[in-house]
Amino acid sequence: MARGYPDFEGDKQAVYLQSEFAAKVGTQKTFRARGLNVAWDEYAYVDYAVPAGKTLYITWMGFEGCATLQEDADNNQVMGGDIYNHTTGVALIEQGGNGGGGLTFPTPPKIVGGDTVRYQIVPRANHNMDVYGDIGGYEI
Repeated sequence: MARGYPDFEGDKQAVYLQSEFAAKVGTQKTFRARGLNVAWDEYAYVDYAVPAGKTLYITWMGFEGCATLQEDADNNQVMGGDIYNHTTGVALIEQGGNGGGGLTFPTPPKIVGGDTVRYQIVPRANHNMDVYGDIGGYEI
């Protein structure tokens, strides 16, 4: 009877989480939305069309924002970071924060091949903001 781990890679020394393995084999994905001088209820976004036959799993998100003008720097920098299946119109994650925020997903939202994921950053402050956000995960 065989014991230990199967030797699929030659010198097998670790067992990886799916997201760690994706980084190792190059199926990791990261997307950035960026907007400068964005007004209330406008947004900066990035779209990604998942190739047919693939599935995108989103494992984390993060966003930050600051006042465009120095005189607004002491005000609240309220904003949201939202992940949508843009093809179906379904909201997957809607996260708010003051100055930024971030989440990791133990059970990652998924986007199937042929659909488009949209990640958008939405200022909710009463002044213009510079906003940045990233999402990441893996595609198999």
